Amino acid sequence: MNNPRNALAAALLLGTATAFGQVYLSGDVKHAPDAAAVRITFYNNTIEYTEVTAASTLLDSSGHFAFRIPWDAAKPASLTIADQYTKLFLSPGDSLHFTVDYARFDSTLHYSGKGAEANNYLAADVLGNFGYAASTYMAYSDGNKYKLFVDSVERLSNALWKRYDKPGMSQAFRDYMRPELQYRFVNPRYMFQVGYNREKKEFYTKEVPPGYFDFL
Repeated sequence: MNNPRNALAAALLLGTATAFGQVYLSGDVKHAPDAAAVRITFYNNTIEYTEVTAASTLLDSSGHFAFRIPWDAAKPASLTIADQYTKLFLSPGDSLHFTVDYARFDSTLHYSGKGAEANNYLAADVLGNFGYAASTYMAYSDGNKYKLFVDSVERLSNALWKRYDKPGMSQAFRDYMRPELQYRFVNPRYMFQVGYNREKKEFYTKEVPPGYFDFL
């Protein structure tokens, strides 16, 4: 005969494992198109880079949706609602709810619940648009001016991270963001030296100040 206590313990362990092997996500969206489609997607790995749809549904008549999806590891994902899109970072056991105005999507997106710290940071980072700002290197011909500009953008990016990096932030998200923050300005800085002459339709190498490549 099975010991009832052992059976109860096993059931509790199974329930815990089930809860932590999934993610619960719900949202309330104002002013969305009727029956807008909602999708959560992620990429299977960094080699094949195949997009996988983890879940999909439609907003109900009040702009609400909710689903519970299997989730095996902490990793980035994407949330798409009709034509709007944003980045996510989901960990097993997360239980997230968000509110947003579809017409002002990026500026009104706000998360609450377990995992909110990481995703509120990502929403703020989208508004900051630091990577795009740094990629305007083609508009600069002077290496000193571009260096001053991109250094200032990086300081703003790092300041935003410090503002959101609070005790509630998961270590998995910190580990994910560390290289992202470190390398998001490497490519623009490196590519600055590649100029293009529109009249001659040819590339040329821009001059850079001493110490410019110290970031490498």
